[in-house]
Amino acid sequence: MYAPTFRGGSQTMQRTIAKDLHVPDFGRVLSHMQKRFGGEWYMFLRLHPQLTARHIGWNISGSHLIDVSQEPDMYELLAACDAFLSDYSASVFDAAVMNIPIFLYVDDYDDYIRERGNLLIDFNELPFPFAKNDDALASCILDFDEEKYHEGLAEMMKTFGVIEHGDASKKAVDEILSHMSE
Repeated sequence: MYAPTFRGGSQTMQRTIAKDLHVPDFGRVLSHMQKRFGGEWYMFLRLHPQLTARHIGWNISGSHLIDVSQEPDMYELLAACDAFLSDYSASVFDAAVMNIPIFLYVDDYDDYIRERGNLLIDFNELPFPFAKNDDALASCILDFDEEKYHEGLAEMMKTFGVIEHGDASKKAVDEILSHMSE
């Protein structure tokens, strides 16, 4: 899935909706995913909800591209994904919990920082490969080191104090039930 963040201009000035698309070459991305990981790949495209609410859509087509911007729950879609592509969106951390490969495409990195200020987390401190152009993104995908990525992911989770064992719902239900029987 490709899900970019909302681009609404500077934080210190009047907010506007950025209408220029900062999207990678989806054909190349799919081709490289197939080369690196095997199989046949499709890409979900998901605009930010603030854009879909204003009926702003993609003008992109392709046999392996599926616009899922109108689907109500991004996380159900994310659960069906084998990899995630975004930019500055916090949704990368939701994908990280799923242990799937995450790639960042930030072709406007310098402009984004200049307009919005420094990011909360330096991209170099994250395990997610990031690229400022299509050629660099191709390299990130083709050179993806799964072992190194998962080691970095584990370190990031430890650093941020994320503890996820896949049984949180069961623990919550058990806790509630234990108080109901008192």
